[in-house]
Amino acid sequence: MSVADPAAAAPTPAERPARFGLAAKLFAILILLGSVAVLITGVLGYIRAREALEQTIFAQLTAARETKSRQVEIYFRGVRNDMRLLAASKMAVDAMRGFREAVVELDAAPVPEALKRKVDAWYAADYMPMVRRLLGPETPEQEFLPMGSAPYFMQDWYIVANPNPADRRLLLDDAGDGGAYSRQHAIYHPLLRTAIWSIPRPAASSTR
Repeated sequence: MSVADPAAAAPTPAERPARFGLAAKLFAILILLGSVAVLITGVLGYIRAREALEQTIFAQLTAARETKSRQVEIYFRGVRNDMRLLAASKMAVDAMRGFREAVVELDAAPVPEALKRKVDAWYAADYMPMVRRLLGPETPEQEFLPMGSAPYFMQDWYIVANPNPADRRLLLDDAGDGGAYSRQHAIYHPLLRTAIWSIPRPAASSTR
């Protein structure tokens, strides 16, 4: 029986690096495959999370839009009903008759030249700049000036010569000229103003 040579069974120096190199390559491949799997899983998770977040936000915006739409519809339906009741009231009918007669009386009166110049100056300085910002700088002023005597008188009394600030002009009840229109205005304007202020305004809300 022969005894094996220990030197013959041990790997040669040339074989050791080959085995260690193969193991390193296999280990590197496994790490690379694991990294790719983790990367793919992360990308897919990000995409799904983003889609879910977009769907949630879209659903919230849709619900907010529908809620606002219902609020606006309910508000204007209420305003329309209130206006119908007001228009059918005896007070509104009497007011319209009185105002119509007063406007006819004003239209028959000549407009003083000083009053006409004052109203035209207000149009040029205050009204037309706003109009031209919307319609263009070449918009002719003549197309917007009052036509007839009554508009000149009423715009002077209740707009140009109104002592209240622009956003509070509706507080003027009597222009103080003593005419039929001002008398009607002093009677009915406070009542109509109160009716307008009694209409509930839509509540402002924010969506977060």
